[in-house]
Amino acid sequence: RGRGIARALMRALEERLARAHPDAAAFAAVTGQQNEAELRLYRRLGYAETHRERMSDHLALVHMRKAVPGREPRPADV
Repeated sequence: RGRGIARALMRALEERLARAHPDAAAFAAVTGQQNEAELRLYRRLGYAETHRERMSDHLALVHMRKAVPGREPRPADV
């Protein structure tokens, strides 16, 4: 932890996805509400929470999105 490995992996993944999907205007990520480290990582990388999905009494999924830099969002992506 704290060495930037997850951040570097996420950035590499985003770059690869952006190249492989030139029409994509946004990235999406999903994690559990209790995974604070992952939520912090996504927020630092520019992801914003869009909604939470209750799965059970003890689990909610946090859905997050980030615009692909330099690409205009389409109406369905907003």
